[in-house]
Amino acid sequence: MIQAKNILVTWLKTHYGHKSELQHLRLPQQDKAMVASKLILGVPASRILDSYREKINEKDLNREDLITRKDIQNIKEAYHINISEGVKHDNDAISVDLWVKQCNQEECSCILFYKQQGVEEHDYQLSIVDFCLVIMTDFQKNIMNFGNNIVAIDGTHGLNNYDF
Repeated sequence: MIQAKNILVTWLKTHYGHKSELQHLRLPQQDKAMVASKLILGVPASRILDSYREKINEKDLNREDLITRKDIQNIKEAYHINISEGVKHDNDAISVDLWVKQCNQEECSCILFYKQQGVEEHDYQLSIVDFCLVIMTDFQKNIMNFGNNIVAIDGTHGLNNYDF
């Protein structure tokens, strides 16, 4: 048998000890949903952060203007989004291949040269076991115009699971 009892609830709008400050406010639900939809579409967290920060109005600062990587991580967990930024596939070789194909569809691709491991390439004297990916941004291309006798190359040392 359950007996009804009177319950008195006192709700305090602000937390004791400090004012209602932006960093203590929750991110609005509509912004959480918007971030979740962007994540599902594959928009990187850095781009999401940039888009919110570009809209900051110093006179009228809102909680969504202060979105953080932790907020984005919490949204991923709340919406059960299991997309790792930049990872298109669990297999690194397939993930890189998918990323290169995506870049090559863009108007200004940063991919200058790509040779998969297991694919023959005769023009550059690369063997079938070699992997090569040459990336250069527009900024890097402009820097190369200042001098034609210097080339900087970054190579990996050692091998990973795929013998890269």
